[in-house]
Amino acid sequence: MKEKINLIISILFGGLLANTGLNKLLPKDLKYMPKPEMLDAAKATMRALVESGWIWEMVGVSQIIGGVLLMIPRFRALASIILLPVNIGIFLFHAIQDAPERMPMSIMILAINIWLIYDCRKKYKPLFNK
Repeated sequence: MKEKINLIISILFGGLLANTGLNKLLPKDLKYMPKPEMLDAAKATMRALVESGWIWEMVGVSQIIGGVLLMIPRFRALASIILLPVNIGIFLFHAIQDAPERMPMSIMILAINIWLIYDCRKKYKPLFNK
């Protein structure tokens, strides 16, 4: 039962992240997700990430790859680690610069990621053995 719940969460979570990553890579006229209204500091940060020419795209590619891999049970442990820095960045962005009403979603994203890492902890164990 636990494995089925984890599979459903992984598919939904992976789909969400892959979807937002895809939206980052599309040209402006093809974007299908509306931009929420942001505070001025948050707008400046987003503008800097987009204008960097590579950071925004790297985040999008990481979200797509991590999201797709998350949906495949064999690669769930790898995908959780790939997505952790991105999800920490999302959480910190909302905690520091963005409107507080978006904090619950970023907390949920980070909590799901941490839960999946915790659930895959046996797969990481060989990395820490001498």
